[in-house]
Amino acid sequence: MQLQIDEWLRFNQRQPYITLWSIKLITFIFISIDLASKREGDGLLECSRGGRKLMNSLK
Repeated sequence: MQLQIDEWLRFNQRQPYITLWSIKLITFIFISIDLASKREGDGLLECSRGGRKLMNSLK
């Protein structure tokens, strides 16, 4: 398992922009879900709130 993590980190050091954009994309998706759920008023709000906490902890 550690070997896979090391390979992943090495890959990301070579391609940092891809990682950055994927994080931005995930954040954008969570925010979109959040906005949609505010209109819909369903359980997606809790999902996206948890996602935003995760994003904030990664910063």
